[in-house]
Amino acid sequence: MSQAGQWTATVMARRDTGDYAVVTLSAGTDTSAARAGQFASVRVAGPDSALLLRRAMWIGEATSSGRDGGTIEVVADRGEPGGAWLAAQPQSARVDVIGPLGRPFSLPRDPTHCLLIGFGAATAALVKLSEELVARGCRVRFLLLGQAAAFGVLAARRFSSEIVDSSGRSIDPREAVLDQLDDSVEVVYSAGLAEQLRPLGQIVTEMGVAHQTAVETPLVCGSRTCTLCALPVRGRDGVTRMVRACTEGPVFRADLVRWDDLGTVPGDCLGAGEEAR
Repeated sequence: MSQAGQWTATVMARRDTGDYAVVTLSAGTDTSAARAGQFASVRVAGPDSALLLRRAMWIGEATSSGRDGGTIEVVADRGEPGGAWLAAQPQSARVDVIGPLGRPFSLPRDPTHCLLIGFGAATAALVKLSEELVARGCRVRFLLLGQAAAFGVLAARRFSSEIVDSSGRSIDPREAVLDQLDDSVEVVYSAGLAEQLRPLGQIVTEMGVAHQTAVETPLVCGSRTCTLCALPVRGRDGVTRMVRACTEGPVFRADLVRWDDLGTVPGDCLGAGEEAR
């Protein structure tokens, strides 16, 4: 896994795609080893802005060399104030960046039939993942969901002809998943906000299919100092811990996430009920 760094990046280019902007930034550290599921933490706006918290943005392509040195692409959601700010920055603007951050998706050892389920901007992580999967001979199928239009539909077509785009429509995600989760699917990968992923995690676990999920947390420090991205996850030892998606995640084994307890600290969680010292 690539080592994270912090640097002041220069905005090199911007590519608009629907509700999103792909912003190319200069890389002050070697980001070429960034993997699918990792993200960058971007400080948005200036010192006088009301936007105080950094934003987590999914990483697209990353290079180590080129005419302008190494670069990294991040996906900015125009519907979110921080994303809208970054998307509006002119070429040569300076931005503080930390990355690549987080635990990436794990790849199967052998060619596998994979179902990739994405919501909104988080689909960027799955487009990057699909490239890695196809390179290993895997068959990839996309299911795009959520009230907002999904990112990267055209990019996804480079790696799969099996794309069901139900994003931007009011449909039951459970029914959509069940329609696509046939006996040929061996592994499910998903990405989105925790509340969007909750019904998926429950259904796929009940069906006994391996499932890795990338939990999106738009507001994040990326350095373990805040708890905005904490969620209850059961360890391999059976003990539940509150873990930070920015460091222990954002990718988790979905069957270990306690989906019914999101937003709470379960009573049997390690450390629950202990007095602060």
